[in-house]
Amino acid sequence: MSKLICHCCGASAKPTNSSQFVDCEFCGSSISAVEFFKSVSANTIKALEDFGLSEEEQKNISRLFNNAEIYLESEDFEKSREVFESILNIYPQHTESRLNCAICILYDKRLNSLEKSELAHNYCTKSIKPHQITPEIQAILENISYNLSTLAIKEQDSENTFKIFTYSKNITLDLDHRDKIIHEYSQKLFQSFEKQIEDNINNKKDQYSPNSSFLNTILNFSDFYPNFSSLGLSLCEFMKNNKKNIQSRALDMIPKLEDKLIPLHNGKIIKYSFSLFGGVKKTEIDYN
Repeated sequence: MSKLICHCCGASAKPTNSSQFVDCEFCGSSISAVEFFKSVSANTIKALEDFGLSEEEQKNISRLFNNAEIYLESEDFEKSREVFESILNIYPQHTESRLNCAICILYDKRLNSLEKSELAHNYCTKSIKPHQITPEIQAILENISYNLSTLAIKEQDSENTFKIFTYSKNITLDLDHRDKIIHEYSQKLFQSFEKQIEDNINNKKDQYSPNSSFLNTILNFSDFYPNFSSLGLSLCEFMKNNKKNIQSRALDMIPKLEDKLIPLHNGKIIKYSFSLFGGVKKTEIDYN
């Protein structure tokens, strides 16, 4: 293709150099410049024959696949997906159609980022066996995974971001340029949460009660950024020492937080204490 389509805003972009990624000039998203729109099997007919499909079914799939590729090249993603789906109705193991459906989903303007990510994830992880993952297929899976991560960081809700990151990593576990995005986002979120906790305790003292949503985000993002374990365990210590002022749902989460965060933690936590004159004292302690 002579141009790329941004999966975040739908704008067109052209590669300007040999870089693997292009920044969208309209929304700033990073777009994979790797060619998606190609057949990933040079021997599709043989695969259909081996599956036991009749000659007529093989011809029908080949015809449908050619039609779907034409729609794909013309950027009619909705129609292209419909045709690829009709192939999967005949032959559910047709990897090329399954991956192309995932690609079409990324450009479906009717869906929000979370819906796109869940559907693309399902296409990429269901009915594709390890022995089917050729280098060409792996390259496409990696680029779908990367593009999901760029959708994730546009989300306003960190819970949705976490879900999309998880879908991305389920498609491809290790991917350096994708993992860099996840690390940088998680680091910024950690710094923001660290400041929120400090500000709340300084302002509200022992009246502060973290809500369960805040605690759940700490729990989730500890998967990507282990430093969240120190925040979570510091809050556990704080909640156990101030039970009368803590929301019941937050207190109920302490065992869950401890079960996950203690194995991740290697160091000190912060214990907060309060003087009669309203001061806040911070002490580094081991978590017991």
